[in-house]
Amino acid sequence: MASSNSYKLRCSIPGHEMDVRGLAAAVFPEGAFVSVSRDRTGRVWVPNCSPDKGFTEMHCMSGHSNFVSCVCVIAPNETYPRGLIATGGNDNNICVFTLDQPQPLYTLQGHKNTVCTLSSGKFGTLLSGSWDTTAKIWLNEKCMMTLQGHTAAVWAVIILPEQGLMLSGSADKTIKLWKAGRCERTFTGEYFFM
Repeated sequence: MASSNSYKLRCSIPGHEMDVRGLAAAVFPEGAFVSVSRDRTGRVWVPNCSPDKGFTEMHCMSGHSNFVSCVCVIAPNETYPRGLIATGGNDNNICVFTLDQPQPLYTLQGHKNTVCTLSSGKFGTLLSGSWDTTAKIWLNEKCMMTLQGHTAAVWAVIILPEQGLMLSGSADKTIKLWKAGRCERTFTGEYFFM
């Protein structure tokens, strides 16, 4: 067990004007990360070489009309070799950004309430979860499928690309396992693993 003296603050990173709602590791440049905030922006931070080993803001993204609640990075591909950044907001939208411009490359619309979680998979697939009780699968700027079955907000989603599966976690106290858009299993408090 680590002693209380094992960890110390490395640096503070000022920049957002309101509370930070989400973080994600960036693909480019190396060591960078993305933050999103209630101030309606996303920011890319890069490590600097100064003695304090802090971070410098490299890029600021805006496009949401209300607070930004989550972020994920879409892996690089032939068209976007530095990857893309997806942000979900309280305006019910998902904005997708490049590192080249502050405005969204495109905006995904379809949720009826706050988009609060995002996960990316192979080939640019994006999975979103919302307060509207649904999860949605997006590909090439289109909603390919809506996953329905939760009875409360979908707070967490993840794509497991190697298994061809998706998971969604909800305020209804369940986790649902999805395959090809179909709920294969619902986990409740009665399940445990050994």
